[in-house]
Formats: sequence, C-alpha cells, structure tokens
Amino acid sequence: MPPKPNDASVLAALEAELLTIPEALRASAPAAMCRHLAGVMAATTDPREVAAVSRELRAALGELREAVARAGKRGDAIDEIGARRAARRSAAAEAAGNA
Repeated sequence: MPPKPNDASVLAALEAELLTIPEALRASAPAAMCRHLAGVMAATTDPREVAAVSRELRAALGELREAVARAGKRGDAIDEIGARRAARRSAAAEAAGNA
C-alpha cells in the first residue's frame, strides 16, 4: 500500500492549486468543500476512507474548475460586447464628424 500523504502535503497542494484560480472563486463554497475534504483526507488513516474522500475531492475540484471555465467564458463575452460597443461609438463619432 502506498504511503498516506501527510497533512501538510495534501493541504499545501490544494492551496497551491487554489492560487491559480480567481480570488472570488477561492472563497466560494466549492473551494471551501475542497479544503474540508483535503483536511479529512489528511487526517484519516483508513485506506477506504482516503479513497472515498479522494474521489469526492476530485469531484469537488472538477466542479471548481468548471466554475472557473464558466467565469472565463462570461468575461470573454462581456469583453466582446464592450469591444462591439466601442466600435459602434467610434463609427458613430466618425459619421458625425463627416456630416
């Protein structure tokens, strides 16, 4: 059986991963769930419990990654709308200047 990760390595790895996502999502419920699960995983010595908790942690991290992807897409759409608006205003200003 492989050695059980120690408390510091599980939580440190999770925190390092959480630092790669936007700050607002680091404080979200899925991020809090990930922290909780990492703490449970680090504290247990039962291999079955480690396996079960690690599955849940992977699922929670998956949800968090999906939230990050959705947030990125939303930002891209907002940026695109802003760019379109700026182009329309520029075109309108040019048309008004030529009239």
